[in-house]
Amino acid sequence: MLADISTTHATTAADFELIQAFNEGQEAAFTRLVQKYQQHVFNLIFHHSGPRVEVEDLAQEVFLKVYTHLKNFKGQASFRTWLYRITLNVCIDHGRKRKLRRMLSLEGLSEWGKAKLSLRHSTSASPHSDAEKREWQDRLQQALAQLPEEFRQPLVLRDMEDLDYDEIAAITGAPLGTVKSRIFRGRRHLRELLAPYWEKGS
Repeated sequence: MLADISTTHATTAADFELIQAFNEGQEAAFTRLVQKYQQHVFNLIFHHSGPRVEVEDLAQEVFLKVYTHLKNFKGQASFRTWLYRITLNVCIDHGRKRKLRRMLSLEGLSEWGKAKLSLRHSTSASPHSDAEKREWQDRLQQALAQLPEEFRQPLVLRDMEDLDYDEIAAITGAPLGTVKSRIFRGRRHLRELLAPYWEKGS
């Protein structure tokens, strides 16, 4: 088992140790994995559902699946990649069952993530007052929600979760070149959607 997982460069030693400990019967190791990754899972779920209660419910479903299937994890991809894939699948299944249009909310994103996306796409200074920040976040949320899912998903993974292109390709199942193209096109569409806001001088 050690040879199977430790041979992949993508699986960190810390994650491997926790997985191994859990598989040896140490339940606390699973708790530590949840604590390490739960905010990332919340962030990913946020752009597939709106109300916080649904986010929490879906996150519980994600970690239940992880708990159930962790013994089958072979380390062929990093644990994070494996976890993100499960998270996205849960979101997709939820959307199909409920027949709800997916929504994107920045509520669960860190201030760092919001600021990073703002700086990456904005050609003007970031708003400073609380009112301007709220307006900016609302406009950004609306613009992101208008992006097709194929653009929004890799864009959020790249610009908010700071994943590299290879890992995004592994999570989404799209070829590397397609991932890069979708992120480029997503950023371009986002700039176009936000252009009227910037032209107002905000």
